[in-house]
Amino acid sequence: VVRNPYYWDKDHIKLKAIRFYPIESVDTEEKAFRSGQLHVTSDLPASKIDYYRRENPRVLHIEPGFRISILELNTKRPPFDDARVRRAFSLAIDRETLAAAIYHGTSTPAFGIQRDGIGGFHPSHHITGGPEEARKLLAEAGYPGGTGFPKVEYLYTTSEKNLEAAQALQEMWLKVLGVRVALANEEWRVFLDSMHGGNFQLASIGFGPPAAEASENFQLLLSGSDLNFTGWGSPEFDALYEKAIHMQDTDARFACYQQMDAIFLREMPLIPLSFRSSTRLVDPAVRGWIENELHVHDLSRLTLESGKAP
Repeated sequence: VVRNPYYWDKDHIKLKAIRFYPIESVDTEEKAFRSGQLHVTSDLPASKIDYYRRENPRVLHIEPGFRISILELNTKRPPFDDARVRRAFSLAIDRETLAAAIYHGTSTPAFGIQRDGIGGFHPSHHITGGPEEARKLLAEAGYPGGTGFPKVEYLYTTSEKNLEAAQALQEMWLKVLGVRVALANEEWRVFLDSMHGGNFQLASIGFGPPAAEASENFQLLLSGSDLNFTGWGSPEFDALYEKAIHMQDTDARFACYQQMDAIFLREMPLIPLSFRSSTRLVDPAVRGWIENELHVHDLSRLTLESGKAP
């Protein structure tokens, strides 16, 4: 992309051009950074995080944020048409282990759909319980110890982190519930077609709210929302959302959010896993890179240290 001579604030844009490289492999991207081909990466292999923490911390940028990693459950198809099964799968997950072992401390466990403090909202309802309750719920649904549980496939997009997370979850469900879950990966475009078409049972996806406001994440659960792949819907939930977003009184709006949270935790149409940080490498020659919780960067304000342009 090149500098636009007709842009209203063109005099404050210092870079003449920025080159974006469509690199699919995060390992290839990291190697390109080390060889000086890139100033900024979009991601970093999880296996390299500890190395950069130890050997070159000044290029490692870990930005905490509101982005959430979730599991979408197709509630229109068995076995996830049963809320007891959905909750059992959620309670069988050891979120602390997932955050520490797979994401190397670059994420925090999510026990709800909202990160505490987003837009000033502090959820009072959280996922509680553990393996014992998970097994009880699965037995109540008719699958004691996983006996008779139908074949389930976990769908994810191709990447090192996604594969490691899928394998960890697969092991947790087998250990706690006695349920064997098959893994399948798809390229991003094919994956989106599968999600929009409802051709999945259980799928991994992430969502980053465009604004620091709790109503953004609740759109993942609205009936008819383009962000809701689960097939689940609740007239009560939808009504509370419409009521809340038109309220000017903050306390009254937050009271609606608390009720929506309670409905979500009771029904569990999707499973929150973690709130992800943005993990990338940034060359010290890049100036004006401002970290923020929405992970949005104003490229027009970036500059490069003299003599460091590609």
